[in-house]
Amino acid sequence: MNFSKSRKNEEQEATIALLQSQIEALTAGLQKMNARLEAIKPAPQVVNNP
Repeated sequence: MNFSKSRKNEEQEATIALLQSQIEALTAGLQKMNARLEAIKPAPQVVNNP
């Protein structure tokens, strides 16, 4: 019984580590995309309303 709980815990820890690395990779990709979008964003236009 103890062995199976320990094994399950190890599997959960491995899954968590994998998910954390995937989240980090996705976050890095989003940051790069955000930087690209900021670089191409047009300057604000001033509207002249007489």
